[in-house]
Amino acid sequence: MKVKIIFLDIDGVLNNPGCYAKASGSHVPADPSCVAALNHITDFTGALIVISSTWRFMGLMPCKDHLTKWGVTGEVLGLTPSGRVSRRAARIENRPRGCEILDWLQSFDRYGVESFVILDDDDDMGILINRLVQTKGHIGLTMADAEKAVLMLNQQ
Repeated sequence: MKVKIIFLDIDGVLNNPGCYAKASGSHVPADPSCVAALNHITDFTGALIVISSTWRFMGLMPCKDHLTKWGVTGEVLGLTPSGRVSRRAARIENRPRGCEILDWLQSFDRYGVESFVILDDDDDMGILINRLVQTKGHIGLTMADAEKAVLMLNQQ
């Protein structure tokens, strides 16, 4: 089975500074228009979601719960790796997000990834930069961004 994958950042993609005023507790809510744009992508491509955001440190189920609560309709498949442990320093090293995504793609090739897109407000994607739909962090995911992602995912 071939799948399409959306590597999803959350802060600056599904939420923006306007969401902070509505925050309660430890996390900022999503912007409904950004969620609608993400749902547009999954509706028109059938793509599955892999969380690449730092929110992944909460774990898969809490991420799924937040996305469901916000109205995200796409299926969440998993999380990108959260760094690597240095043997010498015995600590987690920060790695560019593109490296973490590449690690996921190499580790999970059993899914037969047909195409993928990265939705992020940052650009640390390395050799995967051509798969990035970069959002403006102060706005989040727009319908124009969503249309670009749909085209990228549906190209063979």
